[in-house]
Order: sequence, then structure tokens, then C-alpha cells
Amino acid sequence: MGSRCYYLDFAKVITALLVIFGHLYGEDSTVRLYLYAFHMPLFFLISGIFHQNTGHIEWKKYCTRILWPTFIFILLSILSSVLEGGTIKNPNIVSIYCTGLLTGRLEPILWFLFALFWCKVFTDCLFKLNRPVLAFVGWSCFLFIPILLNRRLPFEMTQGLIALPFYLLGYRFQNRLLSLKPDFKWIIAFLGSAAICFLITRVHGRVSLGFISFGQLATIQGIDNSSLPIYLLCFGGDVLLFYLNGVIGSIMVISLALLPLPENPAVSQLSKALITVVGTQYLFINPILHSIGYDNTVWVTIPLSIGILILCYMMHQILRPVYRIAQ
Repeated sequence: MGSRCYYLDFAKVITALLVIFGHLYGEDSTVRLYLYAFHMPLFFLISGIFHQNTGHIEWKKYCTRILWPTFIFILLSILSSVLEGGTIKNPNIVSIYCTGLLTGRLEPILWFLFALFWCKVFTDCLFKLNRPVLAFVGWSCFLFIPILLNRRLPFEMTQGLIALPFYLLGYRFQNRLLSLKPDFKWIIAFLGSAAICFLITRVHGRVSLGFISFGQLATIQGIDNSSLPIYLLCFGGDVLLFYLNGVIGSIMVISLALLPLPENPAVSQLSKALITVVGTQYLFINPILHSIGYDNTVWVTIPLSIGILILCYMMHQILRPVYRIAQ
């Protein structure tokens, strides 16, 4: 596999498959309850492992590798929304997307890519600042004050701030994580982290990094904004459990990926297409949902998820020449 870290490629493919699998279920399904606890935190943690600090913000690199593909995905989303089944579904969809771009309010399916862009920018800024206490205070203010006021920063900057600790965690321990070796003892880590993740999720309820839902402690019956000290205390507990479960869920998937299975070059190829998978999955998911609906059996959803993952990889191969234009 050359210089690539195979188990991290495997972990990314597992999580990409889980993302697609989860999107084939309804918003209130138990499947999403558990998957949302860890799959996006893991993506940011793994992305942080491969962050390279050069001493300055690499705007050009981040724009060409993240924002340029995202712009392509937006165009594809517009096209698929305008033309569905060979007919014009919504002739005003272009103006709707343009308004979203101008106001920084974009469609939910691409929030991850903008958040990843901000994680990279914020990480470079932190290393230039070199003042951890000031950085923590600034991060807390920019993140939690708008959330408590029921506001979000434009262009998914709030989601980027939420994901930043996972990204920094991956960067901080990159050498250790890159040196892990497959070993059967990881079965214990997998089972233990899976059990803890299950218990926290049952108590804590559904979370969502994309839609900024930290859990249910601050919204349980009898607690509202009229009891502000109690609300803030519960909100703090929500945030703590959100990050704790994200880390534990990441350990769970990484442990599974460390099982001593034969290396498959196709896994690494799929891993390289991760951004395209995230950006184009709905081009294939939506037609399926329109035809067979949500919440099908596992035996139906698993092969559908694998098929969509393969189709997304094919889209990656098609779009590669377009990606290179900006590079």
C-alpha cells in the first residue's frame, strides 16, 4: 500500500458506508440515533491526523482541494434538482441556491466540506497565535454565544468550530495514531467503546454535528430558558457528553479497522474519493428514497449503501479532470 496508512483508509470507508446507510433511514430512526453520535467526529479526527502545519494559512490549497469540489457538487445538486425524471422540478432552484451562497446559508448535505475548510484554517491560525488560553477563550465565545442566542455563523463556520476539537485531537496524536498496528487485542477496545457509546447515546439522546444538536439534557421536561442556571448546567453536560461520545465512537470504528484483515487496494482507492462520496451521495440516495422510501430492512439497505458508495467512486473518477482545473 506504499506510504498510506491502510487501517485509516479502512476506517474512512467504514464511516462513509455508515453515512450513506444512515441517510437511507428517516430522521427519527434509531439507526440515526446511534450513527450520528460518532461518524462525523471520526471524519474530522482522521482529517486532523493528516494536517500539515507549514507556519501559514494555505488558502490556495484549501480552496482548490475543498471549496472548488464543493462548488462542483453545488452545480450537480442544482442540475439534479432542476431535472428530475426528465422534467423541470423547480425552475426557481438556481435563484434559491444563489441566495443561499450570498447569505452563507447552504444546503445541509454539503455542510461537512465547509466545516472541514474552516477546521484547516482555524488550526493554522491557532499555531500562528501560539497562545492556548486565548485561543480557547476565543473558540468558546465564537461557538457558544451564537448557539445560546440561537444563531449560526455563515458558511457553516459554527459547524467548523464544533468539529475543531476532534480535528485538533487527530493532529495532536497523529504520530501515535499513524504507528498503531493491527492486533487482536483491539477486539476488547471495540467491544468496550461500543458498549459505552451505546449507553451514552441511550441516556443522552440524538446529537448532530451538522444541525448543532448536542443532546437532550438541556431540553428535558421542566427545564427551559426560564431556569437559566439549570439550563446552562445541562447544556454544558450536553456538550461534554457530545464530545466524549464522539471520541469513544471514533475509538470504536478505529478499533474495528485495526483488525488483522488482508489489505485490499480497493479500500485505499475508495478512501481517496471521500470528498466526492460526501458531496455526491444524494445524487443517488434521493432517487432511491423517492422510489422505495425510508427505513427498509437491513438486508435491503446494506447492498444499497454499497452500491451507492461504488457509484460515488465512479463519480470521483469522472470528476477528477475537473478537480485538476483549479490545481
